[in-house]
Amino acid sequence: MAFHDLTPRGTIVPPGLKSLLGLSLKFCPTPRPVQSSVYKEALLPLFRSIRLKLMFKNNNDSYSKLIYVANPTFRPQPAPPYIEGFMKYSLKRASEAKFFVQQPRYNLNRRMRTLLRNMQGQNKLKILNTDKNLGPAIMTYTQYKEFCMHHLEQANTYERVHEIPLNFIKSRITEYYSSLIRTAPNQAKDARIIVHDLDSTDSAYFHALPKIHKTPMGCRPIVSSIKSPTNGLSKWLTYMLGPISTQIQSYVRDSDSLQREISQLKVEPLDILYTFDVVDMYTSIPIEEALHAVHWFLARIQHSLTNIILTGLRIVLDYNFFTFGDSKWKQLRGLAMGTPVAPILATLYLGYYEETKILPLCRQCLRLFKRYLDDILVVWRPDPSNAFMFNRFCAILRQTPGLSWKHEKHNDEATFLDLCIFRNGTLYGTRTHQKALNLYLYPTFNSAHAPAVKKGMIFGLLKKYKQQNTLPEDFNMLCQVLFQRFLSRGYRSSSLQPLFHNALERLSTPDHRSQQIAEIIPIPRQVFYKIPYDPNGPSRSQIRAMLALDDLSKVLLQTENIKITICYQKPNNLGKQLMRTKTSADKPSNVAP
Repeated sequence: MAFHDLTPRGTIVPPGLKSLLGLSLKFCPTPRPVQSSVYKEALLPLFRSIRLKLMFKNNNDSYSKLIYVANPTFRPQPAPPYIEGFMKYSLKRASEAKFFVQQPRYNLNRRMRTLLRNMQGQNKLKILNTDKNLGPAIMTYTQYKEFCMHHLEQANTYERVHEIPLNFIKSRITEYYSSLIRTAPNQAKDARIIVHDLDSTDSAYFHALPKIHKTPMGCRPIVSSIKSPTNGLSKWLTYMLGPISTQIQSYVRDSDSLQREISQLKVEPLDILYTFDVVDMYTSIPIEEALHAVHWFLARIQHSLTNIILTGLRIVLDYNFFTFGDSKWKQLRGLAMGTPVAPILATLYLGYYEETKILPLCRQCLRLFKRYLDDILVVWRPDPSNAFMFNRFCAILRQTPGLSWKHEKHNDEATFLDLCIFRNGTLYGTRTHQKALNLYLYPTFNSAHAPAVKKGMIFGLLKKYKQQNTLPEDFNMLCQVLFQRFLSRGYRSSSLQPLFHNALERLSTPDHRSQQIAEIIPIPRQVFYKIPYDPNGPSRSQIRAMLALDDLSKVLLQTENIKITICYQKPNNLGKQLMRTKTSADKPSNVAP
């Protein structure tokens, strides 16, 4: 299957679309050739990075990428003359170099390239991802709009409005930032993200993913707020509240951390595995109760900015406007979906009820209680003296304001996140959980990805399987399945075998020597020469030779322990070229003729 066809019966799908989408939305068509001037222009940000590394080499201050605001007008001081000389020589070589631009060899034939351009310009079929990343799907645009409107017409959750008060929201955020700096001058640097590019922000917009694994098919609502006025404020609030959320007893970062913890848990004969799930969590959490929960956590650690943080959260939640096509909406209840602080706020909301009610009353029966957002895993120890203790536990959960719960009892094994958890003798074991509806459309062998990306993709998947699978036979079976899946994507067995062999050898051999060397020799600081990837262009070694980057890199490594790495920028994949989250967007074609 190339995609999930959700269109009404009788819908005409263009010939060749199945083949095109069967390449996967991550498939990168051959891009236009990279011109010689691009290689020269890319040297300037590289040189700036080198100067910045040298200028701040003795500065050990850490920073958060979440709230970092770059200053493009800042001019770092020159590097030492001998390094500046090498950089000047590289720039001269770039001006003189003649990068041979050969006739492109396309990985899509002319018919497919024509179809791709036509699909970008049409407004009848909607191509979108599915929830849980189960592969691409297609709907008609009329069907997709009805699908979204059916969700938005929940009168108690959303309200249609005539206008979005953007200027008022921006003014309110500016006032908030000024008040914050007056109250806490030490936040001036970290809080700059709140007003960064505030004047150029616009309304958030709504889109949705179909939940094809649900019957009937559900809707995963998403509000893209990356360019909205409240996005910077939401990032700062995430930065402030994030460390608190990780201290909650039920907190689990990801399936890897859960696997490490549960693999140390001994099996008891009467253990029962349960999983719990919240129905429509984000739109169901009451705002006032959520703010009360945050206040409780902040008060517990006597945070000096409690009132400031609560005011910021109220701004994000109260001014939650967005567009869908030509219509404008306001979310009336629940958390602002898509805003960075929403997962943290949901974690704190549920964490408050866990730590004040659930854990104190049921701790003796909870051998393990772990939650990832709205999913909970419980290893339950029955209380022989109280047969109704589990019913009491469920009743306490149901008392969480606004939320509805579903739970499932598991006799043999429980599925949680992407793990299957089972009894393995005296301990609990895990194996990788793979959904039946997942199409596993890995990029085909001829996708315009850099070779290192394909190599890294195989190693990354095998590393994940190695970590997740307790039993060797489960890991070996997944290795064979993965090999076959790549064969079905057009890879040759002769090409795959060395990649799999090298990856498995790395995973089976402890890297003690590298660790010992790292303890003696400091790890080099990296700077990146970022250029678009051109499968028909010069190789890495040719680029290094033509630009004399090896000479520059050698002197930097010897004198400053700085390493230059060529970093390829991936071409736009089919997903970026075909999927339009804005229903009224009209993106220009970027497909080679």
